[in-house]
Amino acid sequence: MTTPWGKVKPSDVQLVHRYKWSARKSENMYKTLKEQNKTQDVYLPELQNQLLDIIREISERTGS
Repeated sequence: MTTPWGKVKPSDVQLVHRYKWSARKSENMYKTLKEQNKTQDVYLPELQNQLLDIIREISERTGS
């Protein structure tokens, strides 16, 4: 295949097609996962704060 930029093999064209398809598929999977885990983003900071409070209390009790 001849293009304005030179000769291109059909396998190169197929590779680009597959690469773009894979990128779209990965983006859709990422968006789906992000939507499914949206509520966890709300609870994780609160959980982290609770764990830090527990660690602080333990360290105060043990004198560490």
